[in-house]
Amino acid sequence: MQHEPINYRIINNRLYVNDTLVPFKYPVDPEISIQVNNLLLVVLYTAVFPEGFIGLNPGDEDFGRNVYAINKDGKIVWRIQRDVWGDTVIKISVHQDGIVVIGTDLDRFHVLNLADGTTTYEK
Repeated sequence: MQHEPINYRIINNRLYVNDTLVPFKYPVDPEISIQVNNLLLVVLYTAVFPEGFIGLNPGDEDFGRNVYAINKDGKIVWRIQRDVWGDTVIKISVHQDGIVVIGTDLDRFHVLNLADGTTTYEK
C-alpha cells in the first residue's frame, strides 16, 4: 500500500509539519528522521548536540535519544517506552519485508511495532 509523503522539514534541528512547529523540548536529529508508512519517525538529540551538552542524565525523560512517531497532522502518536532500553538510538532501518529495526550504540537491535511503539529485542 502506497502512503502519501508527510509534508515536513527540519530547520535548525526543529521539526515543522505542514509549516507548523512540532514543539519538542530537545532538538531533532535530521540524519535519523525517516518516514515509514504513514508515520514520521524522529529521534531527538537529548544528551549532546552541536551547541554542547544540555544537561540530561540517565533516568531523565529523554536521555538516550528516544524515537517519536508523528502523523501527517504533526501530532505525536507514540514515543518509545523508557523501560525498553537505556542505550542510544543511532539508526532506524526498514527491511524489504517492511520490518523496522532500531539500532543502538551498544550493538543491540530492537524490532519496532509501528502501531504502538513497542519493541522486541533482537540480538
